[in-house]
Order: sequence, then C-alpha cells, then structure tokens
Amino acid sequence: MSFVRLTMLELHVKSYSIDTRTLKPGDIFVAIRGLQSDGHDFVAEAFSKGASQAIVRSDYPGQESNLIRVLDPLQELQDRAHRHLLSMPAKRVALTGSSGKTTTKEILATLCQACLSTEAVWLNEGNLNNHLGLPLSALKVEPHHKIAILEMGMNHFGEIACLAKIAKPQIGLITNMGSAHAGNMGGVEGVAKAKAELFEALEENDIGVVNADDPRCVREAERKLRAQVLTFGHSALADLRILDYQSPTFSYKGEIASAKLSLLGDHNVQNAAGALAVAVALGLDFKTAVQSLERLQPTRGRLAPLTLSTGSLLLDDTYNANSESMEAGISVLGSFHDRRRIAVLGDMGELGGVAAERHHAIGAACTQKGIDWIFACGEHAKHYGEGAFEAGFNMQHFVWAKDSVQIAEKLIDFVEPNDAIWIKGSRFMKMERVIERLLQINSVL
Repeated sequence: MSFVRLTMLELHVKSYSIDTRTLKPGDIFVAIRGLQSDGHDFVAEAFSKGASQAIVRSDYPGQESNLIRVLDPLQELQDRAHRHLLSMPAKRVALTGSSGKTTTKEILATLCQACLSTEAVWLNEGNLNNHLGLPLSALKVEPHHKIAILEMGMNHFGEIACLAKIAKPQIGLITNMGSAHAGNMGGVEGVAKAKAELFEALEENDIGVVNADDPRCVREAERKLRAQVLTFGHSALADLRILDYQSPTFSYKGEIASAKLSLLGDHNVQNAAGALAVAVALGLDFKTAVQSLERLQPTRGRLAPLTLSTGSLLLDDTYNANSESMEAGISVLGSFHDRRRIAVLGDMGELGGVAAERHHAIGAACTQKGIDWIFACGEHAKHYGEGAFEAGFNMQHFVWAKDSVQIAEKLIDFVEPNDAIWIKGSRFMKMERVIERLLQINSVL
C-alpha cells in the first residue's frame, strides 16, 4: 500500500481499536501482542464485528481481507498517532508528574474551554496515558481542536520519552517529582530522571513549565531544558506566583487575580497554578483563566466531599495514592478541627525498598496533623501504626484489617454524626469498597 493511499485512509478513519470487546463498526483493529494475549488471535472476530481494516504483523498467516501487514503493529499505531497529531492545527500540551497530573489536566481543560470554547479543546480520556492509550486517544484529535492536552503516565525509564516522541509537545509541564513508582526506578531520584524525559524532549522554541517549589523539578530543568522556561509556585522567583492559598490568589506579569476554588487542599491550589501557567503559555488571558477556576467541581475519588444524612463528612480520595497525595489528604483532614477526624488508609503500592519507610512517615504525619483515629488495611498498614505510635499516637485509636472489605465492616459501626472520614489507598486496595459500604446505610445530602 502506498504512503499516499495510506495517509488518505488515515484521514477518513476516526477510530482505532485494540480490543474486540469495545470495537465499533468501521474501526481499524490493531493486533497488539501482549503478555496475556495476542491480538492476532482476534482478527477474524474484529472483522465479524465490522472492523474496516486490521493492522497485523507481516508474518501473520491469516488471509482475511483488508489486512495491513507491518513489522510491528504497536509501532505502526504510534507512528500513525504521531503523523496524525502533527497534521492537526491543535497546539500540543503534554503533562506528567508524580501526583496531580490528572487533576491539573482537567483544570487546564476547564480554563481553556472557558477562554476559547468547549469544542476547541481535546484531552486524553481517563487513564489512557500510556504507550497504548495515548496513541489511541491522540488519533481522535480533529481539525477543529485548537488545543490538545496529553497526560503522560509512566512506570519505567524511557516511557515518557516514547510518549513525547509520539506527541512532540510544544508545551511541557511536570507537576512534581515524588515517590510514585519509586520501586521501579531505584528511588525518588530515578523517578525524577524518568519524569525529566519530558523536559529533554522539548526543543528551543517550545516552553517548559517548571514547578518552582519542587527542587528536583528546578534542578532537572536547569540540567535538561533547552526550551523557554515559565515557572509557577509559591516561590518568590516564580513567574506565575501563588500569593494566597486560603483565598486562592495568583500574580503574573504585574496582574493579580483571585478565585473561589471548590477543590480542597493547598495541593489543588498548586495544581491550579500549574494549569494557569500553561494557560498563559498558550497565550490565554490570565485574569479570565483565574476566574474560570470557579467552574471547577470535585471529581469522584479525588478528595471529593460527600455530606451524609447523619451530618458526617466523607472525603472520597480512593482513586489512587502515593506519599505526596497522602500527605496532602492528611493536611485537608487535619483542618476539620470541629469534627472527629478519621483516616481510613490502604497500602501504597510500587514503593519497592522504601515501602516501610514511606508508610511509617504517613503514620507519623497523621499524628502530627491531629488525626483522631486511624483505620488501616493491607500488608504494609502496620507501618502506618508504627510511625503514628513513635510520633505519640494513642494506639487504642488504631484499627487494622486485612483488606478494604474488612476495614469497612470495622468502620461501619464506629462512625458517628459529624465525623470527618477521609478514605485513601493505592488502586489495587480498592478503597472505594469502603465508600460503597458506607453509602449502603447512609444517604448523601
């Protein structure tokens, strides 16, 4: 098949699929060979469900019609996404970070939609931020989009570099460099090196957006950024500066603007500042962007408050967890001085050799922030208790269970009206089961 003919076909196809369970008629099916299954075993099924074409390895023995034979279907998918993105007029923004990247992406999308229009902004969906999800999402960018926001995730070296090669971002933001996935990277310094692959990918005419409050971000930017630099944060040296966390106020180039923010916690003010920095880098109006922060609403699983009929406040933070997001949540819970403060904690994952140390530190932080009760579950949960105890916590107020189902049952008879209950843990702990159990016997106001 000639390149010209292939390109014309790409322009007329809006959707690709790697999964026959979700494939729609007209999709191009890409046969990806994975650890658990091989997409080539499903090519016939893809055509039976209406696939227009299938991209397969050159040695695939099947004789189905409309096959596109290539050396590596995954590489072909990524190459097509790259060509497609570069053929679109949208300004390409990439963001990554140890915590806050999804929230920052959603804040940025809200700001851009307010300054331009809803139809002008595209962002990759949910967790479609890896070597498969990002290209599949990127292929959906259309000519009317003016801004394409691409969240990039990673759990090993080279992944951000790969994603940046596909997206070729013109603006790159790293929210922070912390401990998430440190177990796969040889520690936090390894995480910093892996995240900085985004800075390395930017060229001289691009813009790197740097967290001025994170020493690792500043250091990696100084070492690896060739692009123009725009900094954000509370630091006096930041270009886009946070002046006040309690009544979120920001300054940029002599202008000052404030907004009411419905998202809880200082860390979300930091996320908002990162999004605002990208917005001004895109040329959007600073004050309009700040005012647009008032449109934001909490997202389920990301420190979203729910008031129960009993008067208790439930803080649903069950989406995922790492050290930094745990500390942020503890600070928010600790601020409810007029309520009994209960932390319901599951294990944090992918911490490798620093797992005990990190869980220990979170337990200590609970004590320091005045948390009244800790309900903990999981293999590493005992380290929460050890850290809390060494910091002076009353261990009669520490409750342990094997998993989130069991800790929910221990919690259910304990909750009283006016409690503040914050629930968090890594994805594999399924801490949302605690929320579900509480809502079985309580209605939400």
